[in-house]
Amino acid sequence: MPVWNRPRMADSDPDSPAERRLMGAALRRLREQRGLTQTAAADRAGITLQAWGNYENGRRRFSRSLIDKTTTALGFEPEDLLIERTRADEGGLPSGDPARMLDERWARRYELPIVGVVRAGGLAAAFQPPSEPDTLDLMPFFSPENRVLMIQGESMIPYAQPGGWVTYNIKSWPRRGDGCVIVFKDDRDPLVKRFEKTLGGSLYVTELFPAERELTFDLGEISGVYRVGLRAD
Repeated sequence: MPVWNRPRMADSDPDSPAERRLMGAALRRLREQRGLTQTAAADRAGITLQAWGNYENGRRRFSRSLIDKTTTALGFEPEDLLIERTRADEGGLPSGDPARMLDERWARRYELPIVGVVRAGGLAAAFQPPSEPDTLDLMPFFSPENRVLMIQGESMIPYAQPGGWVTYNIKSWPRRGDGCVIVFKDDRDPLVKRFEKTLGGSLYVTELFPAERELTFDLGEISGVYRVGLRAD
């Protein structure tokens, strides 16, 4: 029977965050079996590095066409990805696997109360604050995939001040306009900039001080570009 005619697991909602994370983790394991970087896998699939990172991080739903495209790019069959995904339900994930740890939410929470709403701009009227007291869970910013970077330079004032710090997640790709951390393959210090795009093998970012300007880096020199999470002075 063709793999797409097989029934999905009854308890698996393809649109749920948990299912997307497990499918993304399965895709990452297949890629690592081939010894490919995300950049190489994205090139083979004909998609952007940002899109591939979103799939592995569980930010996008795995449609049938997407599974065909990504598994073919890695030299696997679509069924191989579903087998990798099934191993999670059968206890086949290592105890330290990020997908499993995220699913368990670390069995801890660190919550702060949301005490109000900041209204700014013409869209304010369209936003309705929660009717009941709510909290924000900060635990995702303190997982083992997160790192802290101290700020020494002035190039991102006022976004990041000298002497301050930012956190970033090594599994999280930035979106346009996000603060990002750039980590190089050589011994250069990491950089904090504003992410713009990747195009044609290049990374485009913006720094803010003393004047806003665009910078370009060769993706071949970069080991990772990660979204900034928390930041403080």
